[in-house]
Amino acid sequence: MINLGALTAPQNKSDMIGPGYVLEIALAAGLDHDSSMTFHVRVAENGTAWLPEIGQVHLAGLEEVQAEEHIAAMLVQKGLYQRPTVGVHIERRPTNSITVVGAVKNPGTQQVPRSASYLGAVIVAAGGFTEKAETKIHITRLNREPRTVEVDLSDENQRSIASEYLDDGAVITVDKRDLPPVHVQGLVAKPGEVDFPTNRPFRLTNAISAAGGESNDMADSVLIQRRHPDGHGVVLIRASLAEAMENGQENLTLAPGDAVRVERTTSTFGWDLVKRVGVSLGGTVPLVP
Repeated sequence: MINLGALTAPQNKSDMIGPGYVLEIALAAGLDHDSSMTFHVRVAENGTAWLPEIGQVHLAGLEEVQAEEHIAAMLVQKGLYQRPTVGVHIERRPTNSITVVGAVKNPGTQQVPRSASYLGAVIVAAGGFTEKAETKIHITRLNREPRTVEVDLSDENQRSIASEYLDDGAVITVDKRDLPPVHVQGLVAKPGEVDFPTNRPFRLTNAISAAGGESNDMADSVLIQRRHPDGHGVVLIRASLAEAMENGQENLTLAPGDAVRVERTTSTFGWDLVKRVGVSLGGTVPLVP
């Protein structure tokens, strides 16, 4: 599993005003509502905003309370108000459009606040990694000269690259690990292919559960077919469901591409026969003279 917490990013104060922010500003000279006004301004790229009666005011880098104090001081300095009341509210923060594709839960273009435009926040906005996510990702930056870099998140030496700021228009591609599925057949409710997870061990009981569980209460004998490590031939492994559920060591770890068959036995045949004739377990078959 890829640890998103390892994708560190600079700590930014989300309440600090910056370029592109839209602010709601309320001015009042006292308790008289007629002497108050409310307006909306956008902070320019140079960090300033134009305010009625005052002109250009530098607000970037200030928090809301600091901006209120700064505007109030300028109103007094210009002789416009003696004891003004100023309210500043961040109405909208600017965002970067970052596209995330590949092994994430919600692929697509994400709107991420500029102050949090780093890989970890972008992946969270895309719903996080899927179980099939590889540790390798590709980051394409479109500003200036487009370039793509490959980053292995499992390599601590490369995490500094993953922690770089992502500009508007960047594209993140999370590689997908396609492992062969496990084939579950025989006495299960939903025979067929079962996806092999990449972030945790996949055991015999996990595969049976993914296939809907046993279809016969007496099912126990399991045959696992696995391709030989050298690529030639098949290895046969026998297992017991009862023992796998009682003893973790008997709950075998499966490999991608394994074929699992829950076998028919005399016990499962007898149980099917009991169900067909409508005799409950422990009952008796009526004798016909």
